[in-house]
Amino acid sequence: MAAESIEAAYVTQPVSIAYLTGFHAEPIERLMALVVRANGATLIVPAIEREAAVRSALDVGVVSWRDG
Repeated sequence: MAAESIEAAYVTQPVSIAYLTGFHAEPIERLMALVVRANGATLIVPAIEREAAVRSALDVGVVSWRDG
């Protein structure tokens, strides 16, 4: 990414998120994304998926959000 002057990548395809993090989730209508930067990655998931994401995506920070 640095060679191309790209500061971050924003990944939303569930299959790509699974490949990059090890976290497998069923595609749903709610936001799920992976933000990859040179200093690390953050997985953004619905609150209902938080525990599974923390268990599966070991080298990634996890941030969850709640509907409503």
